[in-house]
Amino acid sequence: MKKLLLLISFFLGCWQAPALDESYPFTHVGSIHLQPIHDYKHFSGSGEIIKNSMTHSFMKLGYDVIENKNGGTEIVVGDGLNTLHFTCIISDYTDKEVMVIPYYNEDKGYTETTVSQSTDGGEKESSQTDISTSTTTHSGNVQKGSRLEYIRARVGLMLKLHEPYTGKLVWSHHYWYSGLDLAQTADMCTRLALHEFRKLF
Repeated sequence: MKKLLLLISFFLGCWQAPALDESYPFTHVGSIHLQPIHDYKHFSGSGEIIKNSMTHSFMKLGYDVIENKNGGTEIVVGDGLNTLHFTCIISDYTDKEVMVIPYYNEDKGYTETTVSQSTDGGEKESSQTDISTSTTTHSGNVQKGSRLEYIRARVGLMLKLHEPYTGKLVWSHHYWYSGLDLAQTADMCTRLALHEFRKLF
């Protein structure tokens, strides 16, 4: 049971409520411009992977995605005239992080009682029964066996929505997710982080 709970915990992300400017009129927003996503340090191509996962997630959420010839990406979120810029910073992009868990086994021991009975086969009046008991106690021990090793991946994203001209920040979110495969972890992290967009538009 402990192993199962441990494995489940590897596939869970860190969820916290995004920061939101509740006074901002999100209903007036028509589109979001996705800004270039820079690679995570020492991991070339991670920015493009996150961008592809992000556009895929926006489409799964029901938004139209337009990729311009100059490399820009626009997400259509409504009929309004306002435009917001969407910034994504990769805060973590780790592959093959090894977690070592010691194997621990406890033997609580046991107590064994043996009863022996013998009868003297003489006359009925003088027959005699002897009963003896012996008790064996094993105090138990603690064993540490082979270690269990899990290779996990971890992806973290910092997301921001801001006005292009004033720079006013209207929405901010930080989300991370852990799994055993880096590609699936990146895709799941992006999808869950963007799920809050349904509440904005």
